[in-house]
Amino acid sequence: MVNKEGIDKETEEYVSILKERLGQAYAIAESAREKKFDPSLSVEIKPASDVAARVEGIVGPPGIQNIIRSLEAEGKSRETIAYLVLKKIAAGEVIQGDKRTLIEQAVRTGVGILTEGVLVAPTEGISNFEIRSNPDGSDYLAVYFAGPIRSAGGTVAALAVVLADVARRQLGVGDFRPTDTLIERYLEEITVYGTRSAHLQYKPPDDDIRHIVRSCPVCIDGDPTEDDEVQVHRDTPGIPTNRVRSGIALVICEGIAQKAAKVNKYIKKIKLDWAWLEPVIKVAKKEGGAFSPKPDFRFLDESVAGRAIFAYPSSKGGWRLRYGRTRATGIMGKAIHPASMYLLDSFLAIGTQMKIERPGKSCVVTPCDSIMGPVVKLKDGSVVQPLTSEEAQKLVPYVEKILFLGDLLIS
Repeated sequence: MVNKEGIDKETEEYVSILKERLGQAYAIAESAREKKFDPSLSVEIKPASDVAARVEGIVGPPGIQNIIRSLEAEGKSRETIAYLVLKKIAAGEVIQGDKRTLIEQAVRTGVGILTEGVLVAPTEGISNFEIRSNPDGSDYLAVYFAGPIRSAGGTVAALAVVLADVARRQLGVGDFRPTDTLIERYLEEITVYGTRSAHLQYKPPDDDIRHIVRSCPVCIDGDPTEDDEVQVHRDTPGIPTNRVRSGIALVICEGIAQKAAKVNKYIKKIKLDWAWLEPVIKVAKKEGGAFSPKPDFRFLDESVAGRAIFAYPSSKGGWRLRYGRTRATGIMGKAIHPASMYLLDSFLAIGTQMKIERPGKSCVVTPCDSIMGPVVKLKDGSVVQPLTSEEAQKLVPYVEKILFLGDLLIS
């Protein structure tokens, strides 16, 4: 039997027990805090039943959860809800305040909706908002990004800039007009960050960086986070530090530049004039009507002596991508056949981190015995495909060459 919400009785009872036990746990935690052994006298994290409640609890403003729920009931997408909620806050329909206050609240809430209220990006990934003056006297909006914006992913980092642009336009704040010196400072800073401070997943061409900084109507700023300093463009007017700011590199490179195609779809959906983004979009070339991927060597850039390289980019005999899932796979969890683990001298164990050519990010290895396993050539010249890990263990002493590593399961 199911109720009017489509939940069966057993599941409903299970959820009820969870809520009851959660209440008991919170009561115990509150009584523990009352003993004054902790800096705070109350439990900081409040229970939230859905995305709307989480967003209001993390970034606010009070009452916004009802607006979010009403938009969800209309079947609108997460990106559309973020845009509509931002417009309402910036228009002063939810809270009152000056331009900077309204913009800050609108953007933080919008990013909170995009990240579904489970990441620190809207609170710690965006550290500050300022309304400043251009050299010609006009005003512009500067948004300070910090390292934790990386947790939101490149798309959300870029959309945070889009939302900031929507809010500043609605409130009549002018656009950012950087000088040539300032643009070159950004370029040097990003180069230093990518080569000395940390690793960037994507480093766009220098001209693309110049184009983004020059054309973006919002100033992408950030607090100094690295010990490394710029050497050429020091003491640049408008930037109070010579230290490298990680936030600008992450948002410009891994956000706007790398995710330009996705951002372009979003700005067209909300009818925002960002025509300047078109030159940054990298379109895959098609030959004969079909996409032909080329070997990507970037995953080998940081290879360390002693680390095993199982296959070179797009080489024959390497892992074959296969789409599917197990209970152990997910965003970072990938699966290979357990026979492959043994045939690779047991180097790949469960939980081992491995860098892969495509999709390009690191993954954690898990086993799956229902995908295609490896194919090996034995010392007697025969070719065998072990179907189980037990068979693979017996074959290890007799293997002359691995002809095929098997499938790599990606969900």
